[in-house]
Amino acid sequence: MIGTMRQAQTDPSTETRIAFLSTGGTVACTADAAGDLRPTLTARDLLRTAGADTDGAVTGRDVMTLDSSSLTLADIDALLAAVVAAHRDGAEAVVVTHGTDSLEETAMAVDRMVGVPVVLTAAQRPADDPDPDGPANIRAALAEARRLPAAPRIVVGGSCPAYGATKRHTTDLDA
Repeated sequence: MIGTMRQAQTDPSTETRIAFLSTGGTVACTADAAGDLRPTLTARDLLRTAGADTDGAVTGRDVMTLDSSSLTLADIDALLAAVVAAHRDGAEAVVVTHGTDSLEETAMAVDRMVGVPVVLTAAQRPADDPDPDGPANIRAALAEARRLPAAPRIVVGGSCPAYGATKRHTTDLDA
């Protein structure tokens, strides 16, 4: 395993240092002039829309800007390296925004290859939807990360272990 797992934090008043890594996906998408969804929002934009950009314990970084259906194994390797680097640089937990098309595969890789607290999150509705679900999912993922989960988790309309997760619906908010 890459990295080392940390014990759960016992003092809830202590701010957990969280690295917020963006990869693209619907959570970061807006419609272009033709109506096609494109990942356009940065990590900083996503934190701001979630109301989390003022938390000094959370730092944002764009790892890539892709539709997750275009993700390659090399992209997953780059993401895993970014997670480990963030932890090495002082993050106690890492939140990764991702598209739902290949979230299962990335979640499996994170679970099996990275030994640090990681929470993956996504959205079913784009950022410019009249009622986007991304901001709430990001807030919930940050809250989950602050608990320093012992194993990677996915937060999309609810929370579940990353290992063995499957997408059961293409439009349900708790997919």
